[in-house]
Amino acid sequence: MATAAVRFPCAAELLLLTAALGLLHCGPGEEEAQVPAAPADRESWGVRLEVVRPEIRALVTAGYVRELLAERVARADSGVTVAFTEPDGRSLVRASARRLTLESEGDWIALADGVSLAVGDSLEVVADTAICQAVDRRVWVPGPVRLIAPQGETQGVELRTGMGGERWSLQQVETTWREHADGRGYQATVTARAEQGQRQGGIQVQYDGPRVTQGELQVSAASGLYDQGSGLFRLTGGVTGVDSGRVLAADEVECWLREDRIAARGSVRISDAAAEPPVELSAEEVVRDRRRDRLVALGRPAVFRQGDRQIEAPRLQQDAGEGRLHAGGGVTFRQGERRVQAAELDYWQDRDSLVAVGRVSLVGPEVEGAVSAGRLVYDLRTERAVLSDRPRLEQGDSATAGLVVEARALTVDLRTRRLNGDGEFKARTGDLRMSSNRGEYDDQGEVLLLAGRVVVVQQRADSGAVSRIEADSVRVRLAGDRPDSIDFPVAVQGTVEPSAGRVSWLQGGGGQAFFRDGRLERIALAGGAQVVHRRLDREEVVRFRGRTMILHFAGDDLARAEVRGGAELESLTPGEQADAEAAANRVAGESMEVFFDQGILEKVEMGPVIEGSYYPPPEPAK
Repeated sequence: MATAAVRFPCAAELLLLTAALGLLHCGPGEEEAQVPAAPADRESWGVRLEVVRPEIRALVTAGYVRELLAERVARADSGVTVAFTEPDGRSLVRASARRLTLESEGDWIALADGVSLAVGDSLEVVADTAICQAVDRRVWVPGPVRLIAPQGETQGVELRTGMGGERWSLQQVETTWREHADGRGYQATVTARAEQGQRQGGIQVQYDGPRVTQGELQVSAASGLYDQGSGLFRLTGGVTGVDSGRVLAADEVECWLREDRIAARGSVRISDAAAEPPVELSAEEVVRDRRRDRLVALGRPAVFRQGDRQIEAPRLQQDAGEGRLHAGGGVTFRQGERRVQAAELDYWQDRDSLVAVGRVSLVGPEVEGAVSAGRLVYDLRTERAVLSDRPRLEQGDSATAGLVVEARALTVDLRTRRLNGDGEFKARTGDLRMSSNRGEYDDQGEVLLLAGRVVVVQQRADSGAVSRIEADSVRVRLAGDRPDSIDFPVAVQGTVEPSAGRVSWLQGGGGQAFFRDGRLERIALAGGAQVVHRRLDREEVVRFRGRTMILHFAGDDLARAEVRGGAELESLTPGEQADAEAAANRVAGESMEVFFDQGILEKVEMGPVIEGSYYPPPEPAK
């Protein structure tokens, strides 16, 4: 706020006033040599003198006065008082001192030694020397001065002000502003090279080079403006300082002293070297409520850094009492090459953890692809992230052939590069679909582990063939985005349906399935394997069993079966003619191979020992 310039004495007046001041200081000190006083032309005791001017009146009282006509002055000592009033009697300044010098025309009065001025209704000025100019209604204190008011206290030099105290200037300032009202009091100290002030509906002071201190806050700037009515101190021009141990820099800072709140704007930087690791905050605007120890930073984006961790968001809020940093408006958390993005995020510095919600994504070199969810809890110490609310892992082009993993909750271990899912675990890659109660994905080995009511389904897009496997647990090995093999360590059952008219039902105590270029190539069964193959359009049924079995597929059809250990086959084949009887056959041996052609049983090759029965029986040889 601009302050009107105050008119000061001209050079000739200053020389005269300086001479008067010199004379005022000529009195002997305790260790000074005695200087004989000039003889008085006239002496008076118990003096009461009234100076009347059109602009002002002054009433002087003194214990002793001597006049020096050659010097055109009167000198008073032994205690003096001066009361300056308006012509209508309204009080302006009340002054007291030990000594006084009065210019014969009454234009100025110089006071010295224990000077006290009461300006207006609440300002007291204490100094060693003061000069009051009656005509111009001005007060000049050339040396050290102290100003005392209900709002605070100021020390400085070279005070210049009007008799009403409406405007003033002061050099080498040190001020303490205070307020105690409604439980919202404050006390702040200001030091500055200079100040210019005014009183218009309150006190406003413009400072040059101020430094403001309030509690643990200390800030300096090129200039500053204090408004006593609002309790606001605005600093501008390269503001720097310290707030509760944090180093602060900004283009502009507002200190709301009454609320104990600061607002920094323009290239704001806050750093805390005492934190472990050190913390740095950059933003366009930062507001700190020092009573609640809450900080709000705004920017495009505002950035929080601690060691190798960085949080970017349009809005950051830090509650030191809770040890929590809240980020909102679209957040990015970075740590090295890892990145978490979300709508909102809470970072708990003391716990080394964060919670992100709303369109959460997690990417990093440890997990190929992207992990997404509605909510993420990330433990930065253990490097484990738990995702919920529709969590999902996507690798490659998930719309076509990439791997997709889903569950009620997914846990990502970034150290081991493993992902665990709990509840309604689902995975798909290419045309392979898997589901279970829980599961695990090892990104390094490209292995999926599924447990608890596992179902694996493959449906070929080109042929429509469907394979379905059910087990209590499986291990799926991937080759890129395609299945390479599936292990069934315990009981397994399933179906292979190459077309609507052919289906093979299989069962075993365990086994493996192998794929070539993503297509089922063979299935190995153990632990008492059994297969039922049906050709629905021919009502043909072939059932074979053994201790172990390998099923070979050509295209999508069952082409050959290798059966070992107690091999046995039963078949029911319709007659070739409409009125022909169906053929029912049974063969058994230590091993056998069963051949199919487009789903039709073609032949059976048995091991060294064969037994069996045939219906209708074979015709006798002719």
